[in-house]
Amino acid sequence: MRRKKHIRSILVNFPTNLGDVILTFPAVDALRASYFQSRITAISSPQSKTLLLANRRITEVAVFKKQWRLKQKKKFACELRGRYDLVVDFKNSLLPFVTGGRHHTPFIRKFPSDMHQKDRYLSLIRRFCDGGDADQNSIELSPVQQQQWENFSLPRAIFVSCASRSPFKRYPYRECAQAVKKIAERYPVAVVGEERDRDYYGDILSRPNVYDLVGKTSLPEVFFLMKRYCDLLVSVDSAILHIASYLNLPVVALFGPTDPRRYGPFSRRHRVLRRDMACAACRRLTCEKQNDSCMHIDPQSVVDAAEEIRKGHDAQATEENTFDPN
Repeated sequence: MRRKKHIRSILVNFPTNLGDVILTFPAVDALRASYFQSRITAISSPQSKTLLLANRRITEVAVFKKQWRLKQKKKFACELRGRYDLVVDFKNSLLPFVTGGRHHTPFIRKFPSDMHQKDRYLSLIRRFCDGGDADQNSIELSPVQQQQWENFSLPRAIFVSCASRSPFKRYPYRECAQAVKKIAERYPVAVVGEERDRDYYGDILSRPNVYDLVGKTSLPEVFFLMKRYCDLLVSVDSAILHIASYLNLPVVALFGPTDPRRYGPFSRRHRVLRRDMACAACRRLTCEKQNDSCMHIDPQSVVDAAEEIRKGHDAQATEENTFDPN
């Protein structure tokens, strides 16, 4: 690759959403594998700053706030101008033109409608990379943080992440409680999520053989714990689902309004469960029917899928299982 030796500094504009940030990591790994001596600067939103600072592929992080006034945004862009040989824009903004990078990702983009978001990001940087691979161990904790979690003595467990900011992507509490109860009768269960998810999980967190990690972890810590202790993840469409896929962990994914072809798991062993409804996947942020019926997935089907994958009976499971809602 002739241009490769001339690229010493790379600017990467990351998406705002944390889930999308994680979906860019395979592309970031490919960039680092191809340009292992180059500086990679990340443009981050405030909410993804901690995660990107923990990513050892990235040299430095510059935080951009969309709430800034125009004068502050212009100053931010001017400070970046002329400093980078390659500008990778995962957000499809005018940044490559404003910063004046000699090489940059295209502004006009056309993707197949069913192309996974992870593959869309990879396609943007493919012509700049030579196909080198990197291990999926890009997130690092400090030695002190690692020791704290090792002292926690968490066993190998099935991790559960069934809450969501969107009520239409959340696995209903009753079904979640039934699934966790049955799984915890045979395996340790670790429940992960943000502090605001505690009300949703309720008494699930105090059940026997359930480890409560809700509100106790940052995303870098979730990476560490899942890589060390996760045998399988049961999750709705979320950032934690994408972490498991990135780490190539077994996954049972519960989908409703979002499209698993674009945002589903991509680890080698996975199963997507969803109800057979004419309106799914509507891809809407709100439900016209004002209900969450598409997420009422039979708890026993969740338990069965987890058992099959965990035992290795579904080593190449990529199919989508649908269930008649009637």
